[in-house]
Amino acid sequence: MVKKAERQTKDCRFHPEGEVTIYTAQKYKALLLQVLVDCRNLSVDLSGVTEMDTAGVQILLLAIVEAKRKNIKIEFYGHTQAVNQILDMYDLSNIIVDSHAQVLGNTGSGAR
Repeated sequence: MVKKAERQTKDCRFHPEGEVTIYTAQKYKALLLQVLVDCRNLSVDLSGVTEMDTAGVQILLLAIVEAKRKNIKIEFYGHTQAVNQILDMYDLSNIIVDSHAQVLGNTGSGAR
């Protein structure tokens, strides 16, 4: 289920919750693209993700591509175990980095 997306003076937040899978990807893609319309800075909060598959990874990669195309600063944080597992599987942990974990000195899921 889509939890929320907020726009605050061009500082935006995308917060998927629950399953981010092939069954919910279309909703999340539409929500993400809507948030990016007037965005200058995008925070992607993954703390509510309980399951993620390849379609969910594609949503995260879409966020990166669109942010780069529109010159939007993007940060990811709150990686759950489900997020870390799929990112590790595709060797994307160094690309979709938990920015808050880096501040604490932890640069990855610890699985490596």
